[in-house]
Amino acid sequence: MTTNLSEYVNFMFKNTRHLSVSSLVEETHFKTAQLFANRSRQTQAMINSDSQYSEVVFDVMNNSQQQSNTHVVNEFDIHNHTFIITETQSPLETPKPPGE
Repeated sequence: MTTNLSEYVNFMFKNTRHLSVSSLVEETHFKTAQLFANRSRQTQAMINSDSQYSEVVFDVMNNSQQQSNTHVVNEFDIHNHTFIITETQSPLETPKPPGE
């Protein structure tokens, strides 16, 4: 995570390396404020459209739901928490080996 953070900071300050420390702090402040403003606009638009989830979460949920349509729970034991799932083959998909 530290590497990712340092890479992102380096990317953000790519054109500002020659500035003084106070200028870097000021640049950090303005870039952070800009990110918060953008996120605020996105969130407000989402609230106004009565959307419960962000686009990223909505896309992941849709993909998961499409994949789950190929699985059927045949047996479920509530007490032992055991179940058997069989996977159905979609006619549009290329054949997959069993168990995959």
